[in-house]
Amino acid sequence: MPKKALDDHQMDMIYQLCEKDGMPQSKVAALYDVSQGTVSNALRQKRHEAEIARLQGTLERGFSHGVKAAVEEGTIQFNPPAGYIDVDE
Repeated sequence: MPKKALDDHQMDMIYQLCEKDGMPQSKVAALYDVSQGTVSNALRQKRHEAEIARLQGTLERGFSHGVKAAVEEGTIQFNPPAGYIDVDE
């Protein structure tokens, strides 16, 4: 497997510079002494990671909401274990 041109910290910084600060990819590439294509690939990977994290959060929130709604509707039973403390009460 070939060595990565950029480490994780550098990729995070490239994402910050391009996505958040608006610096052109060509200038960031010159700053890190890599090609513009390498910067583009790093950005693509960081965007995918951000989208995956967003979707996982949405899925977790949806699951939690769905379970809560099912318990409230009575479509599933919730039998709390001994010692369970309800923080909403």
